[in-house]
Amino acid sequence: MSLLSFIIDVFSPVAHAVVLNNAGTWSPNAGPNMGVISMWTTICSTLPFCNVGAAAPVFFLGKVIRFIFLAIGGVAVCVIIYAGLTLVTSQGNDEVWTEAKKIIIYALGGIVLAILGNAVVTYVIVTFLPQTLQ
Repeated sequence: MSLLSFIIDVFSPVAHAVVLNNAGTWSPNAGPNMGVISMWTTICSTLPFCNVGAAAPVFFLGKVIRFIFLAIGGVAVCVIIYAGLTLVTSQGNDEVWTEAKKIIIYALGGIVLAILGNAVVTYVIVTFLPQTLQ
């Protein structure tokens, strides 16, 4: 059970608690919209990427695609490790040796494609998003 709790602690995001007492309430001195403005200021001070606005779809899609390319690169590295172990344990079998070399070549191609894809996504995000959101 301690291993499971450790994994949950590592991969779960940290929660930020904020007291919203009287947030959004109106006071005669502050003006008609100051309660709502103060409420959103309090909420956005704790949320990441609260100021994205209309660029939210591009921003979110960029984050998702970057994660996908990162996962592809990680899987390719694991495949290269597997193929390397296959090469080491092939014991002179030419078929296994050839198959392992082919796996390594394809995995290296996957890493190159993941790096190029990440570069393209980064370029698109830098081009279309404001500087403050990158």
